[in-house]
Amino acid sequence: MADNGRWVTINGRRVFIGDGETPTEAIERSKQEASGSGARKVSAAEFIKTFHTAKATVPPEDAWRVDSTYTREDYEHKDCYVMGEGSTFAVTGEGDIVSVCKNQTDTVKGHELLREAVKNGGDRLDAFGKKLYNFYTRNGFEPVSWTEFDESIDLPGWVKGRDEPEPVIFYRYTGRQTAESYGNFLLRVKPSADYGAAQAIRDGLMEGDSK
Repeated sequence: MADNGRWVTINGRRVFIGDGETPTEAIERSKQEASGSGARKVSAAEFIKTFHTAKATVPPEDAWRVDSTYTREDYEHKDCYVMGEGSTFAVTGEGDIVSVCKNQTDTVKGHELLREAVKNGGDRLDAFGKKLYNFYTRNGFEPVSWTEFDESIDLPGWVKGRDEPEPVIFYRYTGRQTAESYGNFLLRVKPSADYGAAQAIRDGLMEGDSK
């Protein structure tokens, strides 16, 4: 196996190495793509069943970060995907990536879910703070804006005293890793007044990028 810059050659075949990928990960991705093992689009009904099954495998102290407030009608207006043996993501018409959930019994990796979400039109997302920050910034999502946790909102699974009131951070996809730490980001960027205001800042910036 010879590494030629941003490409790796294996058995005479050249495989492109994406941003944030190791040569080994690029080879595995190429094998999956060649075997057709990417994400498959499913109905809202199938998605909901698969999503809730996947979320049930996530430990309670982490599961509250996975948004489960969408209804079947909500999902009927989104493109819904299942990957591997039961991991999920959905993409809205605006490019929002939602309901990302790795079934803990699945061999699919988190970065593979994100790559497929981007491949299927996703270019932005929002998520609760510290634990997910490094995951998203390693995988090409740049943090743009944020808002404080709102304890007045009934968030399924969040337990006061057990779980920290984490901020909601809004990201845009750039394909580049972000080196800035979670703490420095919160210090540098002023918090928005609420969820809608933070979302508007992120989306406005992306609209400017597209002009």
